[in-house]
Amino acid sequence: MRLGVTCLCVSYRIPAMLAKMSSTLDVISGGRFELGIGSGWAKNEHRSYGIPFENPRKRNEKLEEAVTIIKKMWTEERSSFEGKHYKIEGAVCQPKPVQKPRPPIWIGGGGEKFTLKTVAKHADGCNFIGLSTDEYRHKLDVLAKHCDTIGRKIGGVRKSWQGSIIIGKNDSEVKTRMQNAHPHNVAKEDLKVHAIVGTPDQCTQRIGEYVDIGVNRFMLSFPEAATDINGIRLCAEQVLPSFQ
Repeated sequence: MRLGVTCLCVSYRIPAMLAKMSSTLDVISGGRFELGIGSGWAKNEHRSYGIPFENPRKRNEKLEEAVTIIKKMWTEERSSFEGKHYKIEGAVCQPKPVQKPRPPIWIGGGGEKFTLKTVAKHADGCNFIGLSTDEYRHKLDVLAKHCDTIGRKIGGVRKSWQGSIIIGKNDSEVKTRMQNAHPHNVAKEDLKVHAIVGTPDQCTQRIGEYVDIGVNRFMLSFPEAATDINGIRLCAEQVLPSFQ
């Protein structure tokens, strides 16, 4: 079992403190922590907390500097860095993470001009939410170009798909679950494109389509799980064995 979050917003935490917090979490979890981080997108949330919501370029500059600081503090005895937005001088991070050389870093977001460039330069993995296979393939094409520019192979970047799965034993049960579902940020008319929907065989095929374009991690949410775990059980028993 791995431990982490899909995407922390870089605006909300001082990078040096985030490095220390996450290092401690890696230690107490026995080396199971993975850091997910992104440049942030929720303008209203920034406003409500009194945090400036800056333009995409500045947010991504902060993201890149933050990841640089975190990597340094995880791996160096004393770290120093001076950028446009953050500065550390002889910063100490003890205890160091259990994982060597460091815990994995996932960068979330699909901004093609800035975010995917940062993914190419710094991330161990990228995560996209609710993309269709065609949309996902396009993002990978863009990411591949950024990787080529810096001399990195895109195969070195892990790829994750995050979204809802609505699964039923038969077509009738799938239809009922679709009617009752309230998936995050997906309109019901778009479920079959932007979610995994169907019987076990259909869900297996759908996941396989993502695997075929390079996705090697899935973070699946079950919209009805708060009141009914049968979908989780069905997925575990009849879908997951096909990918083990």
